[in-house]
Amino acid sequence: MIQSEQYGNIKISIESNSPQVLAYYPKYVYFDDLLSKNPQNRINIFVDLKGCATGLYQEWCVRNIINSSETDKHLNLDIFSAVLYFIAFHKKYAVKRNIQMNIYFFMEQGRSKYHLNIHSKYKENRHNSDFFNLDLASREKFFSILDKNYNLCEYVVNKIPNCSFYCLKYCEADFIPWYLMKYKIPNDVLNNSLNIVYSRDKDMLQCLEFKNSYQFYKAAYGDKTEFVTEDKLFNHFIKDPSLSPIKDAAKWFPLVLSLCGDTSDNVPGIRGLGPKVVYKNMDIITKAFNNDPDLMYSRTLNGDNILRESWEYSSTTTLSKIFGNPDIVKRNMKLVSYKALSDYVNGGFPTEAIDVKKYIDKIYSNTDKLSSYSVLWDSLEKKNLTDIVDAKTVEECFL
Repeated sequence: MIQSEQYGNIKISIESNSPQVLAYYPKYVYFDDLLSKNPQNRINIFVDLKGCATGLYQEWCVRNIINSSETDKHLNLDIFSAVLYFIAFHKKYAVKRNIQMNIYFFMEQGRSKYHLNIHSKYKENRHNSDFFNLDLASREKFFSILDKNYNLCEYVVNKIPNCSFYCLKYCEADFIPWYLMKYKIPNDVLNNSLNIVYSRDKDMLQCLEFKNSYQFYKAAYGDKTEFVTEDKLFNHFIKDPSLSPIKDAAKWFPLVLSLCGDTSDNVPGIRGLGPKVVYKNMDIITKAFNNDPDLMYSRTLNGDNILRESWEYSSTTTLSKIFGNPDIVKRNMKLVSYKALSDYVNGGFPTEAIDVKKYIDKIYSNTDKLSSYSVLWDSLEKKNLTDIVDAKTVEECFL
């Protein structure tokens, strides 16, 4: 579908192409390269849907979604169709290479109550955009269309074999890959799979603590792609290929984020501490916790102040900042750590945490899958949705 759109004095045509919305694809050769280095018969893919939908919040896409829903016989469903194309692309690869492919999508709707209770300005900067000068009614319409797409994705994807879709309500969903690898996927399955997180979010680097884990990073602009491994975590984060690996880097990483803060999520760090400064002091930091990440978690989450125990850690201004702000580190650790959020979900209190755990358990253990693509295709036909995706693509989702 082609639409004309006026931008100032320039009139351009916009083509609605749903795969462009979710253009976060690796080439098949990338998978082949990983499998040649680490042969496995299964690939688990964890897809940060909103983070991977790099085209979704570009102006051409926003305006097209709004305008096409004015004239079409049903709402714009580019996101839903993009997800089906995405599944088909990966399922075809699995068949070609005779491996099993499991795909886990995750996202949230609404701001996370857990995070807002800790820091009321969490991700506040993401809600202050002028959004291309659209009026309030247009903005509300756009997000209403997105929600309808997401709800349809949740229902349909959870009917497709070896696929699942986690849509958390008012709870940050970024911890889902970590949670599934830690608590749900059996160790023998996890350890004999390639486990790949699709995301540009640096918080996801925490997931690299698990065996055979990678983060597939694709730049928003340009052709840069990278499969980040734990030994390259800080090279990727600090953008310096010369840095030496740090043992258990993924487990220590939440502490680094807690010290430095995260401007993209509006998490304020300790003034004067940046990633390079913290990295240079990692030997001292890990030594202070007896080189034990578990001890680091327990002490920082309790707000313990190491400065009370040893003058050594207050001997310089930098170390005094690192070890002398336990309240800031405690708050930030609760905000950025997937372990902390997982402990909250598993804690049995409050009700909203219990509901999140029940929901995750329900989706993970779901056996209500369709046996044939024809059932899904018939359902799409009855709802007059077969013009948004072709029958071949739907069939390929069931390979």
